[in-house]
Amino acid sequence: MAKYIGKRIVPVHCGRWDQTKTYEMLSIVLEETSGDSYISRRAVPSGTAITDTNYWMLHSLYSQQIKDMSDQLMAAEQRIKADNDATEAAIKQDNRETREHVDSSLQETTETLTETVTQARTAMTNQKNAFDQTAAALNTRMDAVLAAGTGDGQTEILDARVDAEGITYESLGAAIRSIHPKVSEEIADGLSLLPFMLNVHDGYYLNKSNGGLTKLETACYTDRVPCKEGDVFHVLSNGYMLGCAALLFHNNEIVTHYGDDDYEHGGAAIAYDITIPEGVNWIQFSCITKSRGFSVSKDEATESIGCLADIHEELDSIAFRVKETDRVLDDIVVRSINLFNKDDERNLRNCYYEGNGTLKEMDRAGMTHPIPVFKGVTYRWTSGYGFWGGNAIHIVSTDADGNVTGSVRAVLSEDHNYVSYTPLKDMYLRVKLFLSSINQTMFCREDDWPEEYVPYYLKLGKVDLEGYATVEDVEELIEPLATKEDVKEFEPNALYGKIAVFDGDSIGQGSGTDGNWAKVIGPANNMDWHNHSVGGGTITAEIYNSSGSPRHWVSRYIDTIHTNYPSLDYLIFEGGTNDADLLRSEIDTKFGELDIADFSGNYDDSTFTGALDTLFFKATSYYPSARIGYIVAQRMGSASGGYGENNNRRKFFLRAIEVCKKWGIPYIDLWDGCPLNPRLKCYYDSSLDAQGNRDAGKAYIDGQHLTATGYAIVSSKIEAWMRTL
Repeated sequence: MAKYIGKRIVPVHCGRWDQTKTYEMLSIVLEETSGDSYISRRAVPSGTAITDTNYWMLHSLYSQQIKDMSDQLMAAEQRIKADNDATEAAIKQDNRETREHVDSSLQETTETLTETVTQARTAMTNQKNAFDQTAAALNTRMDAVLAAGTGDGQTEILDARVDAEGITYESLGAAIRSIHPKVSEEIADGLSLLPFMLNVHDGYYLNKSNGGLTKLETACYTDRVPCKEGDVFHVLSNGYMLGCAALLFHNNEIVTHYGDDDYEHGGAAIAYDITIPEGVNWIQFSCITKSRGFSVSKDEATESIGCLADIHEELDSIAFRVKETDRVLDDIVVRSINLFNKDDERNLRNCYYEGNGTLKEMDRAGMTHPIPVFKGVTYRWTSGYGFWGGNAIHIVSTDADGNVTGSVRAVLSEDHNYVSYTPLKDMYLRVKLFLSSINQTMFCREDDWPEEYVPYYLKLGKVDLEGYATVEDVEELIEPLATKEDVKEFEPNALYGKIAVFDGDSIGQGSGTDGNWAKVIGPANNMDWHNHSVGGGTITAEIYNSSGSPRHWVSRYIDTIHTNYPSLDYLIFEGGTNDADLLRSEIDTKFGELDIADFSGNYDDSTFTGALDTLFFKATSYYPSARIGYIVAQRMGSASGGYGENNNRRKFFLRAIEVCKKWGIPYIDLWDGCPLNPRLKCYYDSSLDAQGNRDAGKAYIDGQHLTATGYAIVSSKIEAWMRTL
């Protein structure tokens, strides 16, 4: 069935369609006759025809362009395999003959190599299945040659300088480095056939001289977009350009740019077209106006498609692995299973990085160089017990240069002999270590973990590309992507890049340990988000703390929000729990009366009902075009004081819903609209403390406030609801 992964719902692929089977909602099947794919709108009973639109919707049309590109990639792979077989056979033949002709001239050696390569290519036609066996033999032979110090590796290098097209390069490194631009260009050509995707970033514009970024708060720029000759991009801006309107690239080289002289300034708005010339396969845009006043569309499209997060995640993963592939190919080495090089100059001594990027001094401590790790692969390393405190081991994620980008925590094994961690994405890690144990430190894939210490080493040999980007990776990425026609059936992400402000009490505020729904929804949709919720806050004004200081009054704080954010897209309120508890003894005078016909703006905000009237009157007056909503909190507390049928909190929440209906404010009722309930042990165990409930994966820390698990459950519902506002 479809499942929730990383803040999105992922449909499930069910293979070929079988009319005799039943299918769940969001199941994707292949109709073999037409080659098209369909996705189920709802649960499908057996015997239902694929043409029944009540149950099935066309998901992906068979694309001949994608198939052609896949065929081209497969052909390229076959050429590479053919060249590997030919080279291998030539080396084996050459190793036998060069021992008898070491004093022969270079011309004679070249003619011998040419003859043996021709023989190998002819033999390969009838020996396609010999690759795996000969590859293993080649690795064994090369290791033996190098160990013996025979020097035959020079002959191998001479042959490796000749590529599949017969071009001879000046050095082996030049031959290897020539591979990446060719592959990069083929990938760019292939990606240009995919649906147009555009991410816009604020705060910088492009420098036309070198393609770098120049900081400017009001400006914006886009990611590079793959393109091909003849593509047309339509650019629209409500402000002047700066630096350059667009940079055009061939791979990483700037071919040309569009600047101030290439379009007319039309006052408040500028619109122009860019047609891609020959030799260009990437384009990048920038503008002095922030992203909300800037758009780019391609060909006949009427608007740019927003963030397709799942596709970008896969593209980022491929880019990471391609980068590491290029690095390994450039080295032409075989690496040991121990990925930690104790002699690397980037290793830190007597200091380490904290999670926020601060460098902290500490005797006897150290930190490794950046080590590349891949999503879903479990890694293990040695560590001295007790040095970092308790069983938690702190590590940081970095870029390729070692600059800290985040932090994660791993856990020691029960016997305290090693640490394990499985990354959630491709990244680089730096881990702490004892300087006294640096000569015995290992960092390996868990399935490679040895019984005894294995040192880090590099040696010349055939490169093992397992785990790196391959032609199959690109094919797997392209095959499930939607076509242009499919994308037109879906709405862009309504939340992407919008300004969102949240306000409420401790349920909305959350904590540094457990987070909150704003912290989940905002970053997931690249929103400019701000959470002003405060623990102990009330909707009602004139309620004070025991010390006499005023509480956080949501009904009056709307004035501060308007001052700080004169324009916004989403304004989401939550509250009422503290009002119900604190006004219990004064409910006759402080609950307030609701007049559904009174829209005058003159309300008593020292009563709960009057405070809500005041809040919604000001919110709609300040932001007539914004999307405003109200969250009724989940069930909480004891049966007598929290979620009983006639308890005080529920009475206040029901009044809040009445006032929402009066003002036409959309609301989401988590009380009745989500399964969380502290009386159910699957969500809360009263015998455990707060950390115990967190560790057990419960939804509540105390029967009222939520854990990170609880916020994940309600955030998915709130995010879906916000998309409907």
